[in-house]
Amino acid sequence: MLSPWRNRSPTLYKIVCQLFLQHPSSSARPVPDTIVFLSFPTLQTSLVRNYSLGKLLYRQMAAVETTGSAELSLPARPEPRKFTSATSNAHNVLARQAEERSGAKAADEHVGDDGMNLSSAKAEMKSTNNVEIDAASRDNEQEGPSRQSKRKNKKGWRDLKEKNRRKWEHQPRPTTDEPIGHLRKKTKKCAILMGYCGAAYQGMQWNAGIATIETCLFTAMEKLEMIPKEWDKDLYQLSFQRCARTDKGVSAAGQVVSIPIPVADIPTAVERINAELPADIRLFGIRRVTQGFNSKNWCSSRTYLYMCPTLAFAPLEDVVTYDYRIDPSRIEQINAMLKRYHGTNNFHNFTIGVKPWQDAAKRFMREVECGQPFVCDGVEFVVITVKGQSFMMHQIRKMVGLVIAVMRGHLAPDIFDTIFGPAKADVPRAPGLGLLLQAVHFDVYNQKFGSDGIHDKLTWPECQDMIEQFKEEYIYPVVVKGEREEHSMLTWLGHLPNHIFGYRQGEGRRPDGGTHTALGDALYTIEKVAERALSESEGEGLSDDAAESGLAGSGKKKRRIDII
Repeated sequence: MLSPWRNRSPTLYKIVCQLFLQHPSSSARPVPDTIVFLSFPTLQTSLVRNYSLGKLLYRQMAAVETTGSAELSLPARPEPRKFTSATSNAHNVLARQAEERSGAKAADEHVGDDGMNLSSAKAEMKSTNNVEIDAASRDNEQEGPSRQSKRKNKKGWRDLKEKNRRKWEHQPRPTTDEPIGHLRKKTKKCAILMGYCGAAYQGMQWNAGIATIETCLFTAMEKLEMIPKEWDKDLYQLSFQRCARTDKGVSAAGQVVSIPIPVADIPTAVERINAELPADIRLFGIRRVTQGFNSKNWCSSRTYLYMCPTLAFAPLEDVVTYDYRIDPSRIEQINAMLKRYHGTNNFHNFTIGVKPWQDAAKRFMREVECGQPFVCDGVEFVVITVKGQSFMMHQIRKMVGLVIAVMRGHLAPDIFDTIFGPAKADVPRAPGLGLLLQAVHFDVYNQKFGSDGIHDKLTWPECQDMIEQFKEEYIYPVVVKGEREEHSMLTWLGHLPNHIFGYRQGEGRRPDGGTHTALGDALYTIEKVAERALSESEGEGLSDDAAESGLAGSGKKKRRIDII
């Protein structure tokens, strides 16, 4: 059919003109206004999008120029190839659809004005696509399935994976007597219940070159090939996590850590690891947990105990010794102040590095209570129980220190009305010797996975007797001995009057509103007199102004004198 189509399809006309000008025989002749063209819309769209059909038109232009015929000679339609490969089902579908469409259109064949059979031209266009499908299928058979065929044919990939699996299973295994390394062992995530006395260690968390609890634990597991040998170079490969990061000198009786352990070593892990650990670090039990278990994130709450001598709560005017026995009425006063910690409060004054506007400063306390006194080795003690959702660094020690300062008379009880406010205050920190991590609780985890029939609840009822025996042998004696021989709490009480109580007026400088107690001012005056007398005896006759300004300390620093 000969028809003008420049204005009907400008884009298609531009493409055909470019092909015409590229032909060698068209250099001396202008582009005709009319050209042989099959005018149905499907072929127009295919000519724009299908590069192969454009090449076919370009090859036929030479025949049109030489013969002058308006009919486009098209090659005979080849038979569609039947693919038998499981990965070529998509090509079989396309070929079958092309064959069905060409047969269904046989009744619609008609001849145009120029004598061209339009149905034959459409069938030829489909045959061109079938040729491309044949070529792509041959490439797939030679080079393997393409990415597109992988996505379209999941069944074929399942067959291929099954074939590769069978091939791998029939390969001969290497026979050697060499031990299998940790990386080739199948591991499962486990939760380990452990206890330790922290008096001889610098805290729980691993630190290079420092004696910590985790250093001893990892060293023992490395000897048993439960963890990689070079674990200290990349701790993330261990997937290790602890419930609580205890400070220096702090002990634990119910610490829980999570770490993957080889499946074959799980039944005997506790006994074998305990054989490699020091006597003051013990494992009590082990549980299989979910693969995504994290002991820190899944921990719902933590319970701490603070074992404190009752002489710490004696009035300031009393002369205290280890023979002191507390009055029951003072126990009630202590519990009244400890109840002020209940609920959600802003504890930015009870830690370091946390600002009052940060969300990390808000902590939820479930239980804070002081128990009844008991005597151990001639010293009367009380145990303060603190149960909360989470704790910050030094938080519990400062909570106890503030109560001791109020009971001693250094601060008024109304300090609890403002201590949780935004103002920055210096809160005394009690010694860490009596602090003990008693237990950690996994209420949400037990409710979600404890009854699924696969995992056990993390409650450890069978380990309670071992925990109590460990505390009586390694934790309580160390606390009592530290108080009787090293006078841990008694020495701290001697420094407490020198503490600056009050609120800071600015960050990084001494507060104008902070004042010493009367006893602290008296001790400060005695120290200056002693320093002046010492400097005069050494021939360093400095003036009072120089002594007050600190010039007297230009030589060796003098020790502070504490009177108890």
